[in-house]
Amino acid sequence: MKFKNFAVFCLFALSVSVFSQQNTVQNNYLVFDASKSLPGNEIIDRIQFLMSNSEAVELPVDVVNKLNNLNDSSEVAQKLNFYRASILRVFYNPKISPKDKVFMAERYLSSQDSSIEPILPDIEKFLMKYKN
Repeated sequence: MKFKNFAVFCLFALSVSVFSQQNTVQNNYLVFDASKSLPGNEIIDRIQFLMSNSEAVELPVDVVNKLNNLNDSSEVAQKLNFYRASILRVFYNPKISPKDKVFMAERYLSSQDSSIEPILPDIEKFLMKYKN
């Protein structure tokens, strides 16, 4: 019985240690650790890190209304709305550094992804705001 308790404590301590290393905080901002990415996956992993750490961020009502009023075909409207909102949440997340927000803005502004065209003006505004 003592061994079980000790083993559970060790597993808990190990999981806390691993989790704390994945989400480091520097100057009150979340910091992506590229050393844990496979070579060549750093950009994708960084975008995923920023988006997954922004999932709980609530968008302003006017942004939500704008996304809901876009005229996408009904088959993909919900998926596109979710995708666009996921991108915009990064910019509204106070835990994401201005440097990471500039990275996201430049990445999506240079992409050839036509599904984000309706939010490109918003991304450009954020780029101007955080780049200066």
